[in-house]
Amino acid sequence: MRLPTDRIGNSGRGALAMAAEGMAPCPPGKGRRGKMRQGKMRVVPCALALAMALGACLPGTAWALSPEFARTPEEWATLRDDVLEFGEIPDLIEEYNVTVRNNQSDYQVFLRDYGATKDDVSEKYLDMADEIEGSIDYPDTDDASYAMSMAAIVQNQSAADSLRKQADDNVQDAYVVWLGYQSAKGALVAVAKGNLISYERQQLELENAIARRGVLAAAYELTSAKYRLGMALRTDLLTDQEALQSQDAKILGLQSDIENTRRKLITMTGWKSDATPEITPMPAPDWTAIAELDLASDTEAAIGNNYTLLANKRKLDNAVAQETKDNLTRAIASNEQNITTSMANAYRSILSARASYDMAVAQAQAQVTLWRLAGERYRLGQISRVEYDTAQVDYAEMQRLVGVAQLNVWQALVSYESARDGMAGA
Repeated sequence: MRLPTDRIGNSGRGALAMAAEGMAPCPPGKGRRGKMRQGKMRVVPCALALAMALGACLPGTAWALSPEFARTPEEWATLRDDVLEFGEIPDLIEEYNVTVRNNQSDYQVFLRDYGATKDDVSEKYLDMADEIEGSIDYPDTDDASYAMSMAAIVQNQSAADSLRKQADDNVQDAYVVWLGYQSAKGALVAVAKGNLISYERQQLELENAIARRGVLAAAYELTSAKYRLGMALRTDLLTDQEALQSQDAKILGLQSDIENTRRKLITMTGWKSDATPEITPMPAPDWTAIAELDLASDTEAAIGNNYTLLANKRKLDNAVAQETKDNLTRAIASNEQNITTSMANAYRSILSARASYDMAVAQAQAQVTLWRLAGERYRLGQISRVEYDTAQVDYAEMQRLVGVAQLNVWQALVSYESARDGMAGA
């Protein structure tokens, strides 16, 4: 992970030096880049006024977090459309997610109020303590409210003493705060990607449920005809009717779940909840890249990128008390071990998901034979239309399971990449 050492127009200047001047460090991995499009929510934190003034604007659009010049025309052309693609999610979260925007605003407030370095933060605590102590006014002993006033004084003095202790024990600085916000953004990206995967999984399930309903409806109609001719019992008719009603309820539930997932996804990535952007299907996984994953190398990267570990290392650099140093040293060792374990587990999840996908493909191929056999038997009059339709739906279900297995590979890959890029459980 690249550390926030550069800023557009400030090449070569350290992030903390820039922070001391009231400038936010540029996030690692990318410069500040802008995006806006129809349907986006207008969210403009006041602390971002300067960035907004430099950004692009079109009638009816909301401001992106980054300025116009931060992206190429080709990037703008892609990102301004009303289409949500899996590969766009990190940029959409960075530019339009409300939490990310608020965190950026809060970070600017922290820089303004507390400063950039550990000493700046400690000095602020001391100033706050001095301000509290300076406001203390001891009453006369014969004052009617003497006891109440002294109780308030004791409380204020305790608050001041606590602030002085915070100043002595402080290990936080702007970089630690920034890492926390970066971690929050990484978590949001992983959640949004998971929502898109869930959305597509639910779509597959809905398609199968609708197809299955057609078979159940045909079965119900057949049983109804038999019942009218005295060839079926009423209990048979009621059973088929209940199955059809249950399937209708399942379809309604799936439709509701899909809409809820869609709304969560589009609002996380900047659209209004009533917007209707096109959500493109997930691409097929890059099987070659998956096969070439290097766990040892990626684990090393995960340790170098991990936000919790980086924060603890900075806190150790800032620590003064030996007890604090010892505690942080142990925490860092534990972080590194936990990250290693997390990466190993994530890698095993990918292998397991790939194996499940291969099995689903094999089962689907076997189902093709059964479906073709059912078609031949139906042509020869050996099975009914309902039986043939059932075989066809069973075949479609196997195809759905292949799609679900592929999405499970994606979910495992998202977890692995998120862990590698700084989000491994530490």
